[in-house]
Amino acid sequence: MARLAAFDMDGTLLMPDHHLGEKTLSTLARLRERDITLTFATGRHALEMQHILGALSLEAYLITGNGTRVHSLEGELLHRDDYLRMSRSWCCISNGIPEQACISSMTMVGLPGKRSLRCCRHCL
Repeated sequence: MARLAAFDMDGTLLMPDHHLGEKTLSTLARLRERDITLTFATGRHALEMQHILGALSLEAYLITGNGTRVHSLEGELLHRDDYLRMSRSWCCISNGIPEQACISSMTMVGLPGKRSLRCCRHCL
């Protein structure tokens, strides 16, 4: 049976100085000793996380970019969902809002009687 433990990094495992505490490190090491696969999730870029984890000698899957990318233990990109493609909501396109402005302010908007849709503050 595969066993996996997934953790949010920013504001959860990482301390304010962007390091892992000693107790956290020892707990993660014990999980690895028990053959539990570690997975870390963050809004950060993969290169920044690989630098943090590499300094600690931790092997882990990475979910980066707020869930838009998944990386293997070796750092190989396993899954990618392009933010630019995701940001092309009907409201921005129809209102002529530049994609970069739209991306920086995306949110999910719930409409009465309809599914939620991805929109930005420019279109609300």
